[in-house]
Amino acid sequence: MALKNPFRMVGGDAVKARMKVATKSMAAAEKRGRIKGGFHLQRQAQKRVPIDKGFLRASAVTVWPNKGGSSPKKLKGKMASDHQREVAESKARTQLENTIEVLFTSYYAIYVHEDMEANHTVGEAKYLEKPLNAERQEIMRLIADEIRRSNR
Repeated sequence: MALKNPFRMVGGDAVKARMKVATKSMAAAEKRGRIKGGFHLQRQAQKRVPIDKGFLRASAVTVWPNKGGSSPKKLKGKMASDHQREVAESKARTQLENTIEVLFTSYYAIYVHEDMEANHTVGEAKYLEKPLNAERQEIMRLIADEIRRSNR
């Protein structure tokens, strides 16, 4: 014997549609927050790049999937071609939807980053790693703020 449900829900389809829109809105906001976090990390890292490495500082880029990415405007010659190659490789690596990559495209970036013995008058080694660790909470706050804004 089947029991009949005495209650009838009205507007269920509208609720589902609104939830679908809200979910998409939150996902887009989270992505905007990650992009903002990537740019924040890029700025903080550029402040720590040794000042005598101007080309290195100019080669900073933030890349995300689906046609995204920033690009320095004043690169020329070999520096520009190296930069474009690195950005293309980075975009290939960032096909995962939740990936933001901050990198320096100069061919000598890794050497300057890892050389703990170098004495720089301004700037330091680990110019990307240190701000990542120091700014982790700020990056998370940027993401959370974007999500909160989307829920208003």
